[in-house]
Amino acid sequence: MKVDVGEDFYKLLHPALASLIVSVDEEGKPNVMTCSWIMPLSEEPPLVGTAISREAYSNELILKTGEFTVNIPSRELLDPLWLSGTRSGWRVDKVKLAGFTMRPAKK
Repeated sequence: MKVDVGEDFYKLLHPALASLIVSVDEEGKPNVMTCSWIMPLSEEPPLVGTAISREAYSNELILKTGEFTVNIPSRELLDPLWLSGTRSGWRVDKVKLAGFTMRPAKK
């Protein structure tokens, strides 16, 4: 049986795990984005893959610095997670707006 889902095709893929991708500019100022396009690639070594729009501020930062972290938020971060996914780092400081406290990455 074939079903035409039309413009609602994306609903077949959601809900999906949402992560927070943190990148930094050349001066070390952090930016955060919400990303649900993330998937495991390998267990050994542990690798994940993600898809970030070419137009995204995070994409520009990652290309410039070669650094980013993938963070899996807890339920308590639902509001900041939503905020980070609905604002542009080109326009606002999402780290400050969401009230995130940044810590150095372990690796």
